[in-house]
Amino acid sequence: MRPDLTTERTLRDLAEAGSPSVAIQPFLAERVVALRRRSRRRRRIGVSLALAGLVAGGVVAARRSGETRFYSVYEPSSSMAPTLTVGEHLLADRTLTPSRGDLVEVHGNYEGHVFTSVRRVIALPGDVIACPAGRDGHCHGWTRNGQVLSEPYIGRDPGSPPPPGMTVLPGFFIGGGDDIAPYAAVTVTPGHFFELGDNREFAVDSRMRGLAQLSGIDGVGVEVVGTDGRRRAIRGAPQHEVPGPGGTVDPPGELPTSRSQPVVTQPVG
Repeated sequence: MRPDLTTERTLRDLAEAGSPSVAIQPFLAERVVALRRRSRRRRRIGVSLALAGLVAGGVVAARRSGETRFYSVYEPSSSMAPTLTVGEHLLADRTLTPSRGDLVEVHGNYEGHVFTSVRRVIALPGDVIACPAGRDGHCHGWTRNGQVLSEPYIGRDPGSPPPPGMTVLPGFFIGGGDDIAPYAAVTVTPGHFFELGDNREFAVDSRMRGLAQLSGIDGVGVEVVGTDGRRRAIRGAPQHEVPGPGGTVDPPGELPTSRSQPVVTQPVG
C-alpha cells in the first residue's frame, strides 16, 4: 500500500472519529487531507473562465486535449455529508454553468494554502446572503435576497453541541437545536459566489474563506456514485444531463482507497 494513501486514510479516520469530542477546529484534518490531495494531483491548466454577459456571472470550465466532458471527483471527508460521504464520488461536468444549489468542485487559496473541495453554490453575483438574528439573538435559517432558504440536505448531529468554551464562528450551529450564530449580510460581488458545505459543523467554506471565485470552479456535479457503485441524484441541486450507458468518465486525479468502488456509467436499473 502506498504510504501517502495510508496517511490520508489515517487523517480522514481521525477527523471522523475525533470531531464530535474534541474542542479543536473539526475541519483541521480535512484541510491537511486537501493539501495532500492538491500536491499530488495534476494541476488543471484549463481553469474556469468567467464569461461576460452570462446571467449571474456564470462560468464554463475549459477542457484540455484528451479530457472528456465528464469526470469523477473522489470525496475523502464528511464535509458534504449526507449528500456526498467519505469514499463516494461526484460525477462532474466540465462544461456546465453553475446554478444556485449545484455542487461544484472548486480550487483556491486559503491562508496561503492551495485547496480543492466540493461545495454547494448558495449565492451568485448580485445575491445578498445572510443568517439574520431573530428575537432571541440566534439565527434560525439562512436567507438569500431576504427569502429563507429551504435546505433539506443539511447534515448534522443535533445531539452533539460544541464543547464548553469552544468559540462558535458566525453561521455555525450553537447548540443541540436549530439555533445558528448570526452571519452578517454579504452581497456577492461579480466573479464570485458564496459556498457552503452540507455538513455545516465540519466544512471549511465561505463562512471562513470568504467569497469563492467563479474562475476556480473545475466542474459542476451531475450525480453521486455511492461506494456500492450505484448512482443517485444530488439532493437539492438542479437536474443536469448525466453520462449515458457506456459513456466515458475521466477517473479522479488520485487513486481511490479501498473504501471506494469503481465508477460506473450505467444508470441504476
